[in-house]
Amino acid sequence: MKSNDIPDNTPGVMNAEEPAGNVVVIDHGNGEHSITAHLKKGSVAVKKGDNVQQGDLIGHLGNSGNSSEAHLHFQVSDGPDLFTSRSIQIRWADQSQSLTRGNSFQGLTN
Repeated sequence: MKSNDIPDNTPGVMNAEEPAGNVVVIDHGNGEHSITAHLKKGSVAVKKGDNVQQGDLIGHLGNSGNSSEAHLHFQVSDGPDLFTSRSIQIRWADQSQSLTRGNSFQGLTN
């Protein structure tokens, strides 16, 4: 599942009609899906059926959807729908990192 044509918002203005904005959902198998939302309009670099590998470009950070400023919404869920699926614990390759709400992951770069 993906969206790629929702315009980025003016900072401070949100689009409640398309809450996730431009979004990519990747099915990892075993009931695990990653959801990357609020991507920049036109920046989604993958299409349905692509085999996505670690390190591949998915899209660029944006401000689409129900977002007041540019940021990335990333979650791993037990289903493909952002709003009806349950979030599940992320298993990071580097287990020395512990990411909790409000903390930043030191391995991310722009």
